[in-house]
Amino acid sequence: TRAVNCKGMITDVPSPMPLNTYLLQLQDTQIQKLSETSLLGLPFMLRFSLSHSPLRVVHPKAFDSVSQLRSVKLTGNELSNLSNRLFSNLTSLQQLFLDKNRLNSVESDWFEVLLDLTQLDLSKNLIAQLDEDVFRKLTKLRLLNLATNLLRKLPETLFSSLTALQYLYLYENHLEFLHAGTFHSLVNLLELKLFNNRISCIPPQLFWPLSSLKILSLSSNKLNILPRETFYFMPKIVKLSLFKNPLYFLPDHLSGHMPELEEFYLYSTNLNSVPDDLFANMTELTKLSLNFNPKLRHLPKTIFCCLPKLQRLSLQSNDLEFLHPELFSSLITPCSFCTFPIFSSNCSKKSILSLSI
Repeated sequence: TRAVNCKGMITDVPSPMPLNTYLLQLQDTQIQKLSETSLLGLPFMLRFSLSHSPLRVVHPKAFDSVSQLRSVKLTGNELSNLSNRLFSNLTSLQQLFLDKNRLNSVESDWFEVLLDLTQLDLSKNLIAQLDEDVFRKLTKLRLLNLATNLLRKLPETLFSSLTALQYLYLYENHLEFLHAGTFHSLVNLLELKLFNNRISCIPPQLFWPLSSLKILSLSSNKLNILPRETFYFMPKIVKLSLFKNPLYFLPDHLSGHMPELEEFYLYSTNLNSVPDDLFANMTELTKLSLNFNPKLRHLPKTIFCCLPKLQRLSLQSNDLEFLHPELFSSLITPCSFCTFPIFSSNCSKKSILSLSI
């Protein structure tokens, strides 16, 4: 078996190719079109990649002669549309990469026979909307990347068939809200990235079905408040990011038991206070960023009482006027504070002289 790599000024798939070619990678070429005959004579090819080229046209039957393909990568080209039947013969396909193109729509017919697909990358396109049943057949999908598109909303049942999904990337879109049942079926999800959107509110219990989730990023949105119990039933969460939101209020009982949470980022908000029990269920926390909150003037005396493993605490650039002398007394592990001073200029010396760290 052979792997073939080509780049440069070629304008078509090289021919003839070694009969035993299993991998064909074409990168930085001048290929503008894949014809019906471009991939003939490659009965053992399992992986095909044509990337970072001026590819604009793919013939509807371009892949008909290579039905054994496991992976197709068409990254970084100039594709704006694809035939509905383009992948209709690729019943063994497991990976499909269509990222960094100019696609403005996604058709359910593309995936009609792709029952074994595990990875689908549609990021960095111009996709503005998705039909509710577009991913209905992709029940084995483990990774779905829809990041860096123009999505404003998602149908509530868009992901309802994706029960095997582990990685879902929706960052850098124009999402303004999420339906309450958006993630209802994603019981095996490990990573959910929603940063850099326009989400202004979170429905109660939105994340409750995500009992396997390890990483959740909601940073750089337009969240003002969060419902009580927003982060309940997330026992596997390791990293939680809420920074760069205009949050002005956090309720009591925001998070449930989080025995594996190690990193929590809550900086650059409009909070002027935080609830006493905010970190009470985060006993394994090692890194906490609570800095650059220009309106934060007060910290409850017991706010850090349940963080025995905290190693890195960021409190700089807040508007803290007073810190209770016993504020840090429960921090058993030597803790490094980032970028002193942690106090505002109007914090009296008397208020910090007896701090126990």
